[in-house]
Amino acid sequence: MTCSTQGDSSTLVTQVNCPAYCREEAVYGSGIYSDKSSVCRAAVHAGALPEKGGMVIFYTTLGQSSYNGSTSNGVESKSDSASKGAFAFTNLNECINNACEHGSTCVDGIAEYFCVCLPGYSGTKCEKEFTHCWDGNLTGKFVMKSGDEVVCNKGWLVFQRRFDGSVDFQVYWSNYRNGFGSLNGEFWWGLEKMHIATKPFQCNQCRLSVELKDIDNETSYAEYSQFRVGPESTDYQVCVGGQYTGTAGDSIITNYRRHHTNGTRFSTRDRENDNSISVNCADFARREGGWWFNGCSFAVPNGAWNTYPECPKPLQFPCHAHWFTYKNSIRLIGTELKFRCDI
Repeated sequence: MTCSTQGDSSTLVTQVNCPAYCREEAVYGSGIYSDKSSVCRAAVHAGALPEKGGMVIFYTTLGQSSYNGSTSNGVESKSDSASKGAFAFTNLNECINNACEHGSTCVDGIAEYFCVCLPGYSGTKCEKEFTHCWDGNLTGKFVMKSGDEVVCNKGWLVFQRRFDGSVDFQVYWSNYRNGFGSLNGEFWWGLEKMHIATKPFQCNQCRLSVELKDIDNETSYAEYSQFRVGPESTDYQVCVGGQYTGTAGDSIITNYRRHHTNGTRFSTRDRENDNSISVNCADFARREGGWWFNGCSFAVPNGAWNTYPECPKPLQFPCHAHWFTYKNSIRLIGTELKFRCDI
């Protein structure tokens, strides 16, 4: 980081490399501010140099005992009245020789700079190219090259998250296709983005993980060794199953009452693609939200947040978010659905 002073540059220029914590050094020099400790101390006092040190270019005027205390950029300068010399500090453009990579934008700061990354890159200098959550077991929110944001959790790509009921999941086809909610809160990432993310992989190269939290504040999970989402032309038909592991029980692979999920197409309240003869599984009255329904489903993570008192379904299939094989369809107050694709 480089800071400069600005005075009468025609008289004297001194460039020094200030050590860390130069404020602690002796500062009272004789004559002009040309010795190292005085220049560094003056730079710290002017607010143009952080205490961790840096380079200072110092301009001074001989024979002047004080300075008027201001500079063109509003940084106050302070000099010792007994010293001969004048100084004023301004910040050089730190972006002149910046190290921002991959076409990122450098933003100048006080004795430092930072990089604004293009979509698909991250890191202090935008040196890290984002490809997938599972490349490096990433955690956090990232921007893909497409410009879409994504939430990663220890290498898994999160496509659904609920924890406070603030977002309504009883919505329409376009909402589930494009995504809704906020990645900083509750959300559904979007079927189209899920299709694009899983398209380069075979079904057995991706895994699905479901994390649940119930009204007793107990948690459980279910994981499946196969997962892939087809294009909209197939109504985002899902491939899911393989090997089940977990503590929540299997509500995906099971074929009881034709409730298995593999091979089903996505349904919403305004677009019925289930295999039920008698009902639209995603009908608003059932409060199950959008999902890959067969006839219908034991997995209802997008169901109503609160129990619907006029639920038209049998008691074992309540009108709230639930996982049929977990604690008798107990009401869920937290869900996180995610996938990862490891070649």
